[in-house]
Amino acid sequence: RWHYQRGVATCPKSVTPSRIKENNEIWDFELSADDMKEFDRFNIGYRLLLWPETSGHPDYPFKDDLPHGYVVGPAPLNTTKSSRQ
Repeated sequence: RWHYQRGVATCPKSVTPSRIKENNEIWDFELSADDMKEFDRFNIGYRLLLWPETSGHPDYPFKDDLPHGYVVGPAPLNTTKSSRQ
C-alpha cells in the first residue's frame, strides 16, 4: 500500500494463490500521513540496479530516492553492443 500511495508502480511476485490474493488486498484502506512518514523512515533508497543511463532521464521515477551522494554519470554513447564480447 505504501508504494501505491507514493505513486510507484509495483510488481509483487508470488506463486502461492493465498499470497497473490493478499497482495491485491490494498484497495479498502489507506495509510495515514503518520503511517506514511513511519514507512518513509525505512526507505534507504536502495535499488537492486542503478542504471546511470536511465536515472538521468527526465521521467526517471526515483530521483528523490537515489542514495545520498549518488552522482548520475553520462549515458553511454553506444548501448547496442554487449559488454561481454
